[in-house]
Amino acid sequence: MAVDLPGAQGALIVPTKRGEIFVLDRATGKPIDPVVQKPVPQGGVKGEWTAPTQPYTTGFPSVAGDDLRERDMWGLTPIDQMVCRIMFRRANYKGQFTPIGTTPTITYPAVGGGINWGGVSIDEQRGLMVVNALHFANLNRLAPRKAGETPKSGFEGGVIMFPQAGTPYGFESFPFLSPIFAPCQQPPYGIISVFDIKTRKLLWSKPLGTAAGSGPLGMASHIPLRMGAPGFGGSVSTAGGLVFIAATQDRVLRAFDIGNGQEVWSAKLPAVGAAMPISYVSPKTGRQYVVIAAGGHFAVPGPHASAIMAYALPAR
Repeated sequence: MAVDLPGAQGALIVPTKRGEIFVLDRATGKPIDPVVQKPVPQGGVKGEWTAPTQPYTTGFPSVAGDDLRERDMWGLTPIDQMVCRIMFRRANYKGQFTPIGTTPTITYPAVGGGINWGGVSIDEQRGLMVVNALHFANLNRLAPRKAGETPKSGFEGGVIMFPQAGTPYGFESFPFLSPIFAPCQQPPYGIISVFDIKTRKLLWSKPLGTAAGSGPLGMASHIPLRMGAPGFGGSVSTAGGLVFIAATQDRVLRAFDIGNGQEVWSAKLPAVGAAMPISYVSPKTGRQYVVIAAGGHFAVPGPHASAIMAYALPAR
């Protein structure tokens, strides 16, 4: 995301699945916000080299969430909470950048982020940046492969398989869920935040989405509890001070006041809007429209569709 910072310095904002948001000089690629190297966990499989440090920005606060703890393991019942805590204890986890081995390793932020491909949106007029992030852990492992064995890839039984051809391991990733298919970690899972670009400070942050489309055993609860729902997709910011975003498992397109986070409008979608909305003004009618693709997402339970939904703002 290219922006002009105060002082006419051209910048490139780089949101990452790690939840770190780097700011680079657009002309040189050098960090505008200083970057520091921090030690990270070591280990992994025999013969693998791991970097002793990783870069962290000193500018925008991270949206990754705190490292997980056993007491963060959550359940809809005491039984699945207990199972999640046992799974947490048995898994390999030392915080961010825990090297993945042949036993289940907790990765958080996980495969989906942090900040996913939806990126961030910028309100240039107000100097604000909108960020939506996913707080959802994965269990990952390296699956040993015999010589000559065909690498597997795809999505099967809730597991995403990456072939990693040319290596002795495939990579398997699956969500960190309880026996009744509820997230093991406590909510919120979806977060939307707004930052002041000039000061890098957080203005407001809140859970994004409700539990209406989520529930045990893959069933929708239909309970509109605002707990922050898992999802994928991005936002669009308009000159009128609104943020439009869908993304969440509850299948709703929402509009927020960018200044204070108040939800001012919403519309139900036929499937998860795992996309970025667009907004445009019709040259024929002069009316402003908001459009989003609502097709669902293979990693988010719920119906699928082939829908393009368009909404017209009130005529002036």
